[in-house]
Amino acid sequence: MPSYARVVLALLFSLSLSACSLLQYLPAGSSKTDEEEPGIDTNRPAAEIYREAHKALEDENFDPAIKRYNALESRYPFGAYAQQAEIELIYAYYRQKEWEMGISTAQRFLREYPSHPQADYVLYMQGRINFERSIGLVESSLRWKWLDIDGAERDTQYARGAFTAFSNLLSRYPNSPYAADARQRMLFLKDRVARHDLAVARYYLARGTYVAAANRAQDILAEFSGTDSVLPALDILVTSYKALGLSDMEHQVRTLRDEARGKAG
Repeated sequence: MPSYARVVLALLFSLSLSACSLLQYLPAGSSKTDEEEPGIDTNRPAAEIYREAHKALEDENFDPAIKRYNALESRYPFGAYAQQAEIELIYAYYRQKEWEMGISTAQRFLREYPSHPQADYVLYMQGRINFERSIGLVESSLRWKWLDIDGAERDTQYARGAFTAFSNLLSRYPNSPYAADARQRMLFLKDRVARHDLAVARYYLARGTYVAAANRAQDILAEFSGTDSVLPALDILVTSYKALGLSDMEHQVRTLRDEARGKAG
């Protein structure tokens, strides 16, 4: 793993979800199992159902919490309790690794309440969910740092989704308490996607599809300047242009590569 990625990753692990100061009551840890429970009586005030759901969330009983939040939204779809229930439901889905439900709930909330005071938190959680599922269970632990497991070969759909959510957060709420954490995660994601594209370019190069290799290398240079993938991308361009007989372009890129290597060295 490049040293740059190691530094960024170390920063990420120092920034836990406790950074979500607007939801300080949300605990860390794994969910607890709960026994079968009777149906939820929704013929009660919204405040009472919410208190039950929130208590279950604090106790890390995420399944009962999710059921109660959903029951609350179904019975009382409007008002402050319904809005807060949706916000806490996103976190509950996140902790249960119910990724799709968490993302869809966050998207629905942002459509319905784009100016909500906690919209920045919802955007952050949307990015955080995609971030977690982009790196996988093993990579999300400290073992990723010590075992040097490289996930760049995986599809980057979720990494790009996380990057977009964090980017929207920084654009709309630059002073958000989640901005610093989002910015660090974006650095990591940028490096990750660049390495993925580099792996694809190398795949094309190894199979002699030089036009495809050159196109992917050009994309890396355009989108991921400042990452460790730039010099390898320039190498791929030099090799591809030489194989395609594009001597002028080969010479230009070779000069650019040598200059970049000199600055890096």
